Amino acid sequence: MIIAYIIKLSVLSITVRSAIFTQHASFTGAVGLNKSPAVDFSAAISASSMAFGGKAGYVTASGEFTE
Repeated sequence: MIIAYIIKLSVLSITVRSAIFTQHASFTGAVGLNKSPAVDFSAAISASSMAFGGKAGYVTASGEFTE
């Protein structure tokens, strides 16, 4: 299992990303560190012949889900 943390700095926001990878699954997430952050998640699960995945986002300023 590998866990990676990436911090992205820009002029208006800071984003913290983390990822977990295993043999048959991966999960990633990102959170903005500002007044009304956006939150993103994605996951993928696989077997020997097929894989399933999904991605979701949530904007705290408007209270809406994206993607």
